[in-house]
Amino acid sequence: MKESLKACFCLWVVAMGVLLLSSPRVYAVNLIVNGDFELGNVGFTSGYTYDASPPIQGSDCYAIGTNPSTWNPGWWSSFGDHTTGSGKMLIADGHRSPNQTLWQQTVHVAPNTSYYFSYWAASSYYYSPAVLRTTINGVQIGGDFQLPSQTGQWTQFQVVWNSGSATSATIRLVDINTNGFGNDFVLDDLSMQAIPEPGTMWLFATGVAAMALRPRKKG
Repeated sequence: MKESLKACFCLWVVAMGVLLLSSPRVYAVNLIVNGDFELGNVGFTSGYTYDASPPIQGSDCYAIGTNPSTWNPGWWSSFGDHTTGSGKMLIADGHRSPNQTLWQQTVHVAPNTSYYFSYWAASSYYYSPAVLRTTINGVQIGGDFQLPSQTGQWTQFQVVWNSGSATSATIRLVDINTNGFGNDFVLDDLSMQAIPEPGTMWLFATGVAAMALRPRKKG
């Protein structure tokens, strides 16, 4: 009976090891400060003009709020943030000048470590949706992110980045669509988390198995 239990436990450990090795989303703490914008207009920089109260003043501006239609009734769309449906998000009217920073933040990273970076975005007006480009330390990561024309449809951008020799990461988002009509969107839930190495997780699993299968002295 004991041998059968040990065999079952070993199979379980192997299965868990395979799961850990194949899963790309076992992450550590989020390095992004105020990634859900619940703290308001803090923790990041932007080349857009900040509007502290409605209405948003047009192209090249952004606000932090709970509903896009509050900031521009002409957008028609009434919807909540990605986090809870009732929290805050960054609300932007796309910049008409090229290469203007929408959102930027610098975080400390460990060298030679892989990180998972993601955020959620949605259009607040159907015409000429935004196209977001992400760079880290001046180098583009992932492809250009075309938002859907359907308003209120939250879509996720996600990419894995390796730090190499870097000890800091300056993450920058730019809307490369410079259309002054339309090009209205929202941003929420930015996240950057270290991905534990598969070897570390595998050693943990096998270590647990070794301890469980170790012969015990009889008293």
